[in-house]
Amino acid sequence: MPTTQTKSATKAGTEHHTQAAECCDKAAEQHRHAAKSCANGDSKKAGEHAKQAYEHCTKAQEHGKHAAAA
Repeated sequence: MPTTQTKSATKAGTEHHTQAAECCDKAAEQHRHAAKSCANGDSKKAGEHAKQAYEHCTKAQEHGKHAAAA
């Protein structure tokens, strides 16, 4: 039978995995916008979307670290 501590760690890990996945989804969306902007010749806008994608990826990695530690 799982202990309260095990249940708490499992819940924390689950939350971090969920948050990491959400950040990855946001990053993917930003990459799609960047690709579209690039295809339209708007490299400035593509760069802005790429920067936002990178920020979401960084957040996803942090959540992943927390999930692995939980």
